[in-house]
Amino acid sequence: NTFNNFSVITASSLTQNDALDIDGSLTLALPTTLDSAGNNISIAGAWTELGATYISGANIVTFDGTNQTFTMTGTGVGNDDATKDFNNVVISSTSTVSIAAGSELEIDGGLAIFAGGTLRVDSQTLDLNGTLDNSGTLALNGDESIQVTGMDTDSGTVMYEGTASLT
Repeated sequence: NTFNNFSVITASSLTQNDALDIDGSLTLALPTTLDSAGNNISIAGAWTELGATYISGANIVTFDGTNQTFTMTGTGVGNDDATKDFNNVVISSTSTVSIAAGSELEIDGGLAIFAGGTLRVDSQTLDLNGTLDNSGTLALNGDESIQVTGMDTDSGTVMYEGTASLT
């Protein structure tokens, strides 16, 4: 199923029956629930969750746009929140995804950043309970909260962009 933009802003509980390909943005507002039922989602625009519930199941969410933002509230590093997390996330070779202010990206499976792709944590929270497979760029400022359970170290770039001096 392909959509330009996908928004659910009324009291609804939706269960995916097939993969979603969203060429624009996804918006989920309180008190919505989206249960992926393990079906994959590809998104080219912004992912915005405004207090809603997202249940990933065993799926893959692929960010395949260019300049994308990710907005989702969370519970902090090390606190599993099954209603606000992802199973596996892919940042494609064309994408730069920025985590918006006040947001947390929690991933229980793996995070793959393809060559040419960038994930900008931007002083926010990245809670990765699986493995980082980084062939692209993970951009950090130095003041974010990060947990990465496993990380490949043979490729990709981890870039620190802070302005503070080291002592």
